[in-house]
Amino acid sequence: MQTLFDYKLPKLKRFLNSDFKGAFCLSGLNPPLKLILIDFILRSGKKIFLITPDEQSALKYQKDYDNLFNQTNKKCAKIFPYQEISPYTMLDKNLYIYKEQLDILLNKPDFI
Repeated sequence: MQTLFDYKLPKLKRFLNSDFKGAFCLSGLNPPLKLILIDFILRSGKKIFLITPDEQSALKYQKDYDNLFNQTNKKCAKIFPYQEISPYTMLDKNLYIYKEQLDILLNKPDFI
């Protein structure tokens, strides 16, 4: 039986069925479809790095995904914190944020 992903997204299906370790980019999807697609990709064993325009959008995706799919702590979405200052300014960087970034990268969550 064919699914929506077999019919509409053959390139995604080939990517999910391959051992390819690179990136795959999708855009132009509405938020509910993104959440369903994210869960579909995570179930295939691939990892996801979702880029959002701002932190509020990232927090919304995190909350919606965790609530919709009732994820355990291991599989929940992680927010990758960012420095709020330019790397070119002479101000001291926030080392706490660097530690959070490093912890996330070392833990290798499935969904960032």
